[in-house]
Amino acid sequence: MEQTLSNKEMVVAARRVCHLISTSNNIFIAAFNEHILGGALELAMACDIRLAALGNYLIGLPEIKLGLILGNGRTVRLINLIGASRAMELLVTGNTINAVTAHQFRLINQLFPADSFENDVNQYCTALAAGAGEAMASIKKFVLESQGLNAQQALYLETALVNPLYETPDGIEGFQAFIEKRTPNFK
Repeated sequence: MEQTLSNKEMVVAARRVCHLISTSNNIFIAAFNEHILGGALELAMACDIRLAALGNYLIGLPEIKLGLILGNGRTVRLINLIGASRAMELLVTGNTINAVTAHQFRLINQLFPADSFENDVNQYCTALAAGAGEAMASIKKFVLESQGLNAQQALYLETALVNPLYETPDGIEGFQAFIEKRTPNFK
């Protein structure tokens, strides 16, 4: 007999997934070219980068129309991404927006043409994957942990994160490539 999760159980499971994504050292990219609503958008917002195709599809958080609010801790993330006023409007109305508006609101990082979307996403991800992984993990950690810190605290955090990178293979390779005027070959 197939067991079905209740709405609350699904939210708890999704909250765990969103937490794992946002606390991982890895960079997560959401890429979408069709409707992305409710929990799917919350999952995309947990990702570090969001890529989308131009198209006539809906993006939104309709939970209010079910008598609910976001359940995966993404309200704060939405406010940080698009600002309090726009977040308030999307959350209290449950209205949807299109990809162009989502890009203008800074909910989407990159907007690609629909006919080349898959290729563009592959190129973007390939270029990112060729980067310095440990440095990217440190950047992610800084972006997440520096929110709410004053300038001095943020400077201390930045220093604590950058100092170990000088001795990593990628840090050494990056500096050597700079000296030799070549493209670095990160691991």
